[in-house]
Amino acid sequence: LMSLLLAGSAQSQTPAIIGGGYRDPSILSVAPGQLLTLFVAGIGKHLSSKPLTASAPLPLILGGVTVTLRQSSAPTTVSVPIGAAVLTNTCQSLGNTPCTGTTLAAITVQIPFELAVDSPQDPSQRSEAILNVQEDGVSGTDFLVATVYSNIHFVTGRGPLALDYVSQASIHGAMVTHADGNPVLPGLPAKPGETLVVYGYGFGRPTNNLKTGDAPQAANPVPLYGSVLFSSLLPASAGTASGNLGSLDSLQYISYVGVTPSAVGVYQINFVVPPVPAGTPSCGGINDWNFMVTVGSSVGPQSFAFCVEP
Repeated sequence: LMSLLLAGSAQSQTPAIIGGGYRDPSILSVAPGQLLTLFVAGIGKHLSSKPLTASAPLPLILGGVTVTLRQSSAPTTVSVPIGAAVLTNTCQSLGNTPCTGTTLAAITVQIPFELAVDSPQDPSQRSEAILNVQEDGVSGTDFLVATVYSNIHFVTGRGPLALDYVSQASIHGAMVTHADGNPVLPGLPAKPGETLVVYGYGFGRPTNNLKTGDAPQAANPVPLYGSVLFSSLLPASAGTASGNLGSLDSLQYISYVGVTPSAVGVYQINFVVPPVPAGTPSCGGINDWNFMVTVGSSVGPQSFAFCVEP
């Protein structure tokens, strides 16, 4: 899932690497209703490595921690519901590599639906807001975020809470299920014409009003901005225009985009698997997927992949 570091006072912090690559790690985009985890340095006196979790409706204080959002438009200040809090560390080595890390508080929140966002018609006009974390009433430093109408992230279910770690190489790990709830796997592939469900965060404000922190009791659609691209994994010898992908750009296969009933901050897309192009290989070996869906959003496209029976 998306993550964020809210640093404490520079004078009280040990220097620590918080990211890398080719983008300023302090620039974060958030959408109304988005569930995400904030990584905060310098707090956590009431927290431990055992997660504190809350059920709906999410509280506004958890483990002595509160979060507020400020913006120039009304309402100018909004309290942010908290779903979980836990202490973590910058050294989370899967290979047990010796490493001295920095302790961080991982605070899972839901961005308020009252968030003012940029215009879908003119994404260049960026709106902004300020997040602030407090512990026992003591305020931390402000953190500026860009606000967008949609910031889709497909859930992989591979991390605790909203710590949804996923690399570009593992987009196939998204939670795609059959209508009965069973996961789509190479041994349980999807079939053309079948309705599947994929889950995610950050789809944006639903059509009908929903209180932040509450679990919706019924379906509630959300506008889907941008295109939907269906792609099959085809051999390069198939000679398709895009190299090894045969693609179909259409919204006609989408039957529902909206909130997931009984789940705070979770969204879903229900879609019908389109016809599979001739030559699409079966799943197996090094490829446990052969079909991909790419959905456009205000901060760039997001993809998920799964296995279809050719």
